[in-house]
Amino acid sequence: PPAQGEMTIAEIPFCGGIFATLPLGIVIQDAGGTITHANPAAERILGQLLDQMRGATSVDPRWRAVREDGSPYHGADHPAMVALKTGVPQADRIMGIYHPDTDTYTWINVNATPIWSDARDGVLAVYSVFRDVTEQRAIASRLHVQQLQYRSAIETSMDGFLAVNSSGRIVEVNTSYVSMSGFSRQELLQMSIMDLEAKEDHHETGKHIQEVVLRGHDYFESWHRKKSGDLWPVEVALNYSPGEGGRFFAFIRNTTRRKLFEAQSHLFEALVQSSQDAIIGRSLEGVVTSWNPAAELLFGYSASEMVGKLMLEVLSPDLNHQEADTLNRIRFGETVRLLETVRRRKDGTQIHVSVTVSPIRDSLGQITGASEIARDITERVRNDRIQGARLRLMTF
Repeated sequence: PPAQGEMTIAEIPFCGGIFATLPLGIVIQDAGGTITHANPAAERILGQLLDQMRGATSVDPRWRAVREDGSPYHGADHPAMVALKTGVPQADRIMGIYHPDTDTYTWINVNATPIWSDARDGVLAVYSVFRDVTEQRAIASRLHVQQLQYRSAIETSMDGFLAVNSSGRIVEVNTSYVSMSGFSRQELLQMSIMDLEAKEDHHETGKHIQEVVLRGHDYFESWHRKKSGDLWPVEVALNYSPGEGGRFFAFIRNTTRRKLFEAQSHLFEALVQSSQDAIIGRSLEGVVTSWNPAAELLFGYSASEMVGKLMLEVLSPDLNHQEADTLNRIRFGETVRLLETVRRRKDGTQIHVSVTVSPIRDSLGQITGASEIARDITERVRNDRIQGARLRLMTF
């Protein structure tokens, strides 16, 4: 027997204006499953006029019904047929119905309710109310694809990623951050960003969070704690979204190698600047790219006068062949050691120098320039000449 609240034949809502004007599709089928009534909305959604549908059943091949996974939705399993057979209402059943006008599938959400006899001793018919969810499914499908793309981008990123809620609790983390921090994913999802932040205390971090809420984004450097207790330097690109109660999305780059490179660069720069030998950087075309204080002292030209100039034209205009040979050897990765040559100073005087020229390589090992170390040997050459002259006199 029907439960309280289920409809009898006298209560079916296909009489009057409601049935005709309701934007939801309504189809009535008799006890044998044959369609007897359909409202205009049903005609529009299904692409069939009532005259075309009347007399048809759920097993009619015209429907070409499919389930959400694309498999056939057999007529006996349609919500209306199940409600007729069992007397149990069927709610929120999703099915695809072939639409002949558009040659595509229309997706509908169906609720089928059995109609009991006035004596409530049997099911006389079933009415199905359904709405078109095709656009809703298309939107959901696009969102699903976007979500998959988002997940793929996050998981394949070489940078770490954290999603943090408004209270600072970590709610999402990618594999890169797990690897960099030494914590497991499960451990991180039980932690707060305050547990990782090592540069700011809790008060400073809380204040920083409020500032990002107002600005919407931030980019800064900090230090994070590893599971081992070690600290590691990070660059953080942080964005705030007010959705879901407030979310912070952070891409985190490990800057350990960059910091090490910077420290080494500073050390190298200090050595170059304090060296008593002239150290000159050149491109493979011979253009000066760097010029240390010792080079200024040795040749009389300031760095601003030499950087961007062809060194050959300024210091060795008469040694084109020697310069060309040196740069050619550098291009092949050879170091030219202790080459004794002549350079011209700014005041026009010539000096003897001992030169070592080495190739400069980039991070990929490609030769991008040359480094020249020059030492003044004018006094030594003069003494050698004097000593040679004395020896020649003694032999006579």
